[in-house]
Amino acid sequence: MCQHQMGDQFRIDILGEEEDDNGVLMEKVDAPTTEFALGFQVDGDTTPTLFWFYSCTATRPNVDASTTEDTKEPNTDTLTVSCGANEDGYVRAKTTEESYPQVKAVWFTKVYENNQNMQTESLQKTASTQTTQASTEGGK
Repeated sequence: MCQHQMGDQFRIDILGEEEDDNGVLMEKVDAPTTEFALGFQVDGDTTPTLFWFYSCTATRPNVDASTTEDTKEPNTDTLTVSCGANEDGYVRAKTTEESYPQVKAVWFTKVYENNQNMQTESLQKTASTQTTQASTEGGK
């Protein structure tokens, strides 16, 4: 099971909650949800496996709460994520031991698409980083 703190921006952008003038998030009964792609990493024996799931939707979160006694246990919101096919008919992308080394540097920079040229994007990312470093160093 994977647990991660659900951010307020996810609640607004994906779950359709609204922030009022006081900064309080309001959940409407008929709020439309937005599809999203879900990317994550599973650590394996020798090489991690990277995933993108397409056309995801999330249910309204359950709120788990407890009273405070001697210990502090974190409370978590639980939601169910369902995935469907994207417009090309793909449900997910998953790296293999062979593909991981060539895609790992740019995997989470944008949602992976079929036959995406990861080498070009990696070179562009490297060139952009070098330009930024040169600009920073030149300003000293």
